[in-house]
Amino acid sequence: MLPDDDSPHFAKDLDVHLLTTTAGGERTGPEYAELLAEAGFQPESVIDLAGGESVTVAIPRSARKGYR
Repeated sequence: MLPDDDSPHFAKDLDVHLLTTTAGGERTGPEYAELLAEAGFQPESVIDLAGGESVTVAIPRSARKGYR
């Protein structure tokens, strides 16, 4: 996930690579939240991993708090 600020980050290098070699690109937290909302989910947390990667945990918007 791309950081929302101008700080240096590995994902920004990957984003440039993806944009120049494929039709894809990295996304920011708000961009993922928008995509998840369109699919009926809400982001719950982001877990940062080594090497600049991360995992976004999302739950169905209709799920009750505390129930999974």
